[in-house]
Amino acid sequence: MINLNKHIYRCGHKESYELSDEDLKDTHKFRQHIEPWLTAVFQSEHLSLLVGSGFTCGVALASGGKTAEMTMCEWACDLKEKVDFCAEESAKTCGRGSANIEDQIRAAMELQAGLAIMGDTRAGAWKTEIDGQLRNFLNSILESERSIRYANVKKKEEGEGLLVSFLLSFASRAATRERLNLITTNYDRLIEYGCDLTGLHVLDRFVGALSPVFRASRLNIDIHYNPPGIRGEPRYLEGVVRLCKIHGSLDWRW
Repeated sequence: MINLNKHIYRCGHKESYELSDEDLKDTHKFRQHIEPWLTAVFQSEHLSLLVGSGFTCGVALASGGKTAEMTMCEWACDLKEKVDFCAEESAKTCGRGSANIEDQIRAAMELQAGLAIMGDTRAGAWKTEIDGQLRNFLNSILESERSIRYANVKKKEEGEGLLVSFLLSFASRAATRERLNLITTNYDRLIEYGCDLTGLHVLDRFVGALSPVFRASRLNIDIHYNPPGIRGEPRYLEGVVRLCKIHGSLDWRW
């Protein structure tokens, strides 16, 4: 099992899972393996990129901002020890070591559903507690977004520079190739913010402007244009990415 508390990288058949802070001071030897591999990957017909919370944390720290609080919360209801134990076991099963607030919320929601089925009066208390912790988690993510958006000018430029260069490195593909599939587990809107900065068009299967509605049938929608002076030969527009937020987003509602 990979120790996710370590610095790791995997690049083709060249891999290392035991990089120390001292190793990272000299990145030249890693670039010799990573850059040629990335160049080949960028030219592949199909390209998908999975982005996790480390992406937002990195940009936030580079901007001098705050990161979202993912540590375990404190419950105020009965059976809280059972919930925390279940969360810890879930994290261990996934190979992530210690649990975080997402593991706790999943376990708490399962408990609350079970109590409701049994007609236990504690179900209502747990629903209120879960709503409160979700609200705190939401505010933490919003605070992280604001800290990036309204950071010190110099630090903000540094963070936005990293964000833009990262996205463009993957999204700058020939229009004849498959669009970049950008998949994220994050709830924040940093990717959308970065796409706005870079001028990338996002295909997220939502239809509408004032009240967008998700349409699963819009999977193969794309953007084309007719070159000036040429009729009947539409071409793919460059700078288009497909975005999939598998855990949802702050600005989505059911």
